[in-house]
Amino acid sequence: MLVNSVTRKPIYSTFQYPSAIPGGPNGYWVVGHLGIMYTELQFLLFDFCRMHQIVYKEIVHIEEGLTRFTQENKGELTLSSTLDLSEEEYYKELQKTRTLDSIIAQDQENKRVIGFIDQMCVVGLWALAEQFLGKIYRKYIAVKTSVDADTVSSPSGWDGFKKEYESIGVDLSTCDSFQDANECRLVNNAIKHNPTVGQKLEGFPYFAPYKGEKLMEVPLDMQRYLNGVNNFLGSLMEKVEAQLDSSNA
Repeated sequence: MLVNSVTRKPIYSTFQYPSAIPGGPNGYWVVGHLGIMYTELQFLLFDFCRMHQIVYKEIVHIEEGLTRFTQENKGELTLSSTLDLSEEEYYKELQKTRTLDSIIAQDQENKRVIGFIDQMCVVGLWALAEQFLGKIYRKYIAVKTSVDADTVSSPSGWDGFKKEYESIGVDLSTCDSFQDANECRLVNNAIKHNPTVGQKLEGFPYFAPYKGEKLMEVPLDMQRYLNGVNNFLGSLMEKVEAQLDSSNA
C-alpha cells in the first residue's frame, strides 16, 4: 500500500522562481511614486508563498513517513485471505486492520489540510489584491492632488474599483493576467459564500470538468493564481505610474 495524497505543488514568488523556468510570476519595472509599494508587494508575496510552502513541506514529510512505514511493513500489513483463523490470528488481523485504518485516516487528513490551505491562500491572495488596488489608487490621487495618501478614501467593492480606475484612465481588464486574477477573485467569493463550482466558476475552462463539485475536492491551480495576482498588480502599477508621468510631463 502506497500513500500519496499530495500531488499538488506549493507556490513560488518572483524572489524564488528562477526566471529561466517557464510558469512563474513576472517581474515589473516599477519606479518613481510606486516603486516602494511594488517592493513591499514582492516581500509580502514572498512571505505568503513561504507560508504555503511550509504547510506543503510538513504534509510531504508525513506522507514520506507513511509510505516508508507501509513499504517496510508490507508483509505485516497484508490481510489474510482465509476466514478460518485461530483466536490469536484473529487479533493479529484486527491489529492490522486498525493500523491500516489509521494510515487511511492520516492520508485523508493530509488531503483536507492541503485543500484547506489552498482555499485560505486564495482568500489571502485576493485580500492582498484588494489591499493594493486601494493603495495604488490612493497614491495616485494623493500625488495628483498633493495630499497625504492616508486622507484619500479607497473605492468600495470590485465594481467600485473598476469605475474609479476608469475615471483615471486605467482599464483593469487590460492589465496583465487579468483573467487569472479575476478567476482568483471569483474562487475567493465562492469559498466565502458557497464553496462549490457554481455558475460563475463554470465559465472558466479550468473549472468546466468540476461542475457542481465542492471546492475542497477540486485541485485549485494555485501557482496560476499567484502569478495572476502578481502580474495583475505589477502591470497596474506600471500603468498608473505611466499616467502620473504623462500628467507631469
